[in-house]
Amino acid sequence: MLRATDEAKANPEELEHLKSDIRRSIHLINEDEDYRPPAVTQDSTKQLDINSSYGILALLVGTLMYGMVGVLTRLSMMEQDPPPFNTNAVLLCTDIAKFAVTISVLLHLHGFSGTVKLTQAIPFKEWFLFSIPAIIYSITNNLEFYILRYMDPGTLSVLVQSKIITTAVCWWLAFKNTIDKQQWVALSLLCLGSMLVAWPSSENHGKTMYIIWPYGPLLVLLQVCLSPLAGIYTEFVYKTFGKGRSMHIDNLSMYLWGMIANGLQFYLLDENASLNLLKGFNVYTYLVVIVVTALGLCIGFVMKYFNNIIKLLMSGAAIVVSGVLTFFVFSLSWTLSYCVGVVVVITAVLLFKSQRKFIK
Repeated sequence: MLRATDEAKANPEELEHLKSDIRRSIHLINEDEDYRPPAVTQDSTKQLDINSSYGILALLVGTLMYGMVGVLTRLSMMEQDPPPFNTNAVLLCTDIAKFAVTISVLLHLHGFSGTVKLTQAIPFKEWFLFSIPAIIYSITNNLEFYILRYMDPGTLSVLVQSKIITTAVCWWLAFKNTIDKQQWVALSLLCLGSMLVAWPSSENHGKTMYIIWPYGPLLVLLQVCLSPLAGIYTEFVYKTFGKGRSMHIDNLSMYLWGMIANGLQFYLLDENASLNLLKGFNVYTYLVVIVVTALGLCIGFVMKYFNNIIKLLMSGAAIVVSGVLTFFVFSLSWTLSYCVGVVVVITAVLLFKSQRKFIK
């Protein structure tokens, strides 16, 4: 193009022809309503390095939030089964909170008129993209209750850790990104360590561990496949359709569909639903809403600028946080399998993040 321009400067007639060609091309693009820019692939999406300051901060915050959720949830149940509040109401409140926070951030950054312009710039069809993961997450959030009809909680906790491998495989197939041998070993160790951590102690399970075939394994398989698909699809939407626009605009759509999905579950599928969303809430329940809200926003950032593999490392490393909190809050001792599992998980995270390749 530079050579053509230099030659055109030397020849005024060539310059006029060049200008005419440019005008004709612009005119054709404006006339063609079906014209779209070239598809954006993940490779062209600006990614952040996990070893950068942003990467380490996201990993630390996400790990802390993941580790706190389980402990706060147990505290909020007040040793009651079922809990004194509606679990679907908690999920709905967290989506409302995330939606409100996102609106507030947009208004702070762009003002009211700027926020309206940003939302109006999104093609109507793209507002429906996040309806798919919202529906899938609403299914997986309630699938656990059905799985527990066909196996005990300890067995479920162990088997569900296999989603680490299914997520890695699905992510690798979907984005065609390279996962080297050392990273595959690290992910396998992460899965093994998580299973050891989740393994019930001998005092607790006794003879109670069981699996009812074939429904138990089939439902677990459905769980460990649906959850990765939702996460990978969400990452795909962020990095393809959300390329070049604010993450908060995409979050609006995701949390809106989350509110719709959880709202329908709460009011239509739950026979004991009350118009009072906060019925039975205690101080720990409110803390659960706050922490899950912060975790959801952090995961959105990870999906946009990192990937599902980093999310796996966050949830895996959170085992250490939850273990320390459980020890001090509930005075529960660590079992041998738990201690071994924690060491394996820490090793897996460090091995994955290491820039030095020990396994080639």
